Amino acid sequence: MAPPVVGLTGGIGSGKTTALHRFAALGARTVNADELARSLYLTDDDVRRGAIEIVGPEAYFPDGTLDRAAVARVIFADDAARLRLNALIHPRVHAAVERTIRAETAAPLVVVEAALIFESGGLLPLLTAGVIVVTAGDQARIERVRQRDGATAEAVRRRMAAQLPPETALSRATYVLTNSGPVAELERQVDALYQCLTGG
Repeated sequence: MAPPVVGLTGGIGSGKTTALHRFAALGARTVNADELARSLYLTDDDVRRGAIEIVGPEAYFPDGTLDRAAVARVIFADDAARLRLNALIHPRVHAAVERTIRAETAAPLVVVEAALIFESGGLLPLLTAGVIVVTAGDQARIERVRQRDGATAEAVRRRMAAQLPPETALSRATYVLTNSGPVAELERQVDALYQCLTGG
């Protein structure tokens, strides 16, 4: 019998990856769509060529690895470029996620983390248990991303503005995790939701 599959999303800096790690620690099979995308940038020749065409040669370092900061600078300043890159990468990521889900039979739960679950729409039919949205205040999110990426507050705000408004995501959520306090509080919420989703 196939395990339930739930999506996990939230704006940049909301804490969705922290929540994903907690689900994994509890025994869920986790799938990170961003990691799959990063792999495709390196292993799929069509994606590599498309990224260079859309972003420019600065999309990759001389050693062939993806320059994520350079890509972010372009796509969060140019809506058309972002839409083109999403159209290139999303169908391939969705196919990879689907293959992973179809192959999983042993785990009690599958959790798929993706920043653009609602925007791209392609994963929604796979999410039999709905979508979890992780939410946090704007200032907390900005500070987390500044510390994590070394980005300026202005750059973080541009990335936030390019994403689905939090209130829209919350209106579409099946479950909500609030990450406004200590990590232990977020983990407590994940623990409770894990029990709910697995029938524990």
